[in-house]
Amino acid sequence: MRKSIVEKESILLQFDPIVHKTLNRMGIRSTHLFYEDYAQELRIKMIALYERFEGNPIDNERYQFIAYASKGLYWYLLDLLKKERPTVSLPSIDLDALIHSSIQEAPFQSQVNLLAFISSMQNVLTLEEQGLFWLLNDDSLTLREIANYYDLSIPAIHKRKAKLQAKLSPYKNILKN
Repeated sequence: MRKSIVEKESILLQFDPIVHKTLNRMGIRSTHLFYEDYAQELRIKMIALYERFEGNPIDNERYQFIAYASKGLYWYLLDLLKKERPTVSLPSIDLDALIHSSIQEAPFQSQVNLLAFISSMQNVLTLEEQGLFWLLNDDSLTLREIANYYDLSIPAIHKRKAKLQAKLSPYKNILKN
């Protein structure tokens, strides 16, 4: 059954708070640069959800429609945000080559100490933590690039860096010798 324009306007007026609640739930506040654009996208989606809804949300099936629309708008907004997320690709990292180049640049005793540190590090850290360690020690990368590579925020990278430091602190005397 085709819904009339008056019914659609009524739905938009009645259920517009769902749009704003969905935006707020996803961390998009009214001060966001694209807040009105996202709100308009969600309003259009709400009309599509209303047309697919089997029942009358204005009268007796109001709560079912609220649940249905809330879930549908949430997943639609999540898909929109995923499409717009910038992707930063770093060149593929050859950890073995990076390790060997670090070792070859050092004097002999330092090479021995560095190899001992690396073997200890490999026993303590996971593969992901080892990758983060080498990325953090690569001077050509910024913290923002590393954060985008891992799809994390800069404060999250700082926390992971602190965890790495805590895990590796017992082994720092290996490098000092």
